[in-house]
Amino acid sequence: PNQGETADNARWNSNSTTRNTILGEVKSAQFDLYPNPTKDLVHINMSQYYGKDVRIRVVNELGMEMNYREIDELEEAVLEINTRNYAQGLYLVIVQIEDEAPVIKKLVVTK
Repeated sequence: PNQGETADNARWNSNSTTRNTILGEVKSAQFDLYPNPTKDLVHINMSQYYGKDVRIRVVNELGMEMNYREIDELEEAVLEINTRNYAQGLYLVIVQIEDEAPVIKKLVVTK
């Protein structure tokens, strides 16, 4: 840490997109989910990953995989995921770009 900075402040520098934690490397959320909360469809803005290999997983609170998509050389800026058959609750959307650390965001499904 720099002078006057605690170890925690140095580790969680808000200008950083990657943070090292006890759990390992975690990337800051670098995609948008909307609408969130949602009922039927959620859109994922992936524009910054254009041309890259992408894996997207949606996992429920019990860790059960609800959706999995693997895309070679992403060509769409916005992807849709149908959530009509999901139960109301909290889900994790996990995006992995090539060999980078996964990026995780919470998704709320309402009915």
